[in-house]
Amino acid sequence: MNDPSINPFATRYTRPGELPYLLPDGLTIAKLVDRLKQQHWRGAIVGPHGSGKSSLLAACREEFLKRERILSEYSLHNHERTLANLFTNARSWNDRTLVIVDGYEQLSWRSTLQLAFLVRIRRAGLVVTVHAPTNLPTWYETVPSAELAEQVAKLAIHRALVDPQATQEKLDRETIHAAYHGDGNIRETLFRLYDIWRAKQS
Repeated sequence: MNDPSINPFATRYTRPGELPYLLPDGLTIAKLVDRLKQQHWRGAIVGPHGSGKSSLLAACREEFLKRERILSEYSLHNHERTLANLFTNARSWNDRTLVIVDGYEQLSWRSTLQLAFLVRIRRAGLVVTVHAPTNLPTWYETVPSAELAEQVAKLAIHRALVDPQATQEKLDRETIHAAYHGDGNIRETLFRLYDIWRAKQS
């Protein structure tokens, strides 16, 4: 029996990198990174808000390092329009560098041009996350669904090692699907399930 006070949807169990990334049957992280290599290490992860783009990047990180990529990572929040220390960082880029920009669509047009220029002259790779196709080739498209949200929720429960019997009493399939259909955002679904789980604890 596990601690009944544990909430499996707490951030420590669900943040990017904590859960295995769920790919379609037959596709693995290694195969996905092979695809990026074939695209000369240039590609975009495309998908709506909360569909797992950041989680996929986190899942690929170890494989990038296995391929001897040197990572230069940026994560944009709150409408940031520029990349901090871009020109300084770019001095060390080379053909083994993989520049990663999570939230690429937030950049100003000037910043995207600067980034493209620096990547080109340094012969670096570039991976971005965006909500719609961009000038980079699409590397992977995230497609959220209620069924995927259910799978992710079950993984979070397993990650937290919550007692299965208690889980069934507190959180059934219909509850998970109802939480997802609030807006089709898996990240927000997990936030809602956190509140639902906490309420059922009281």
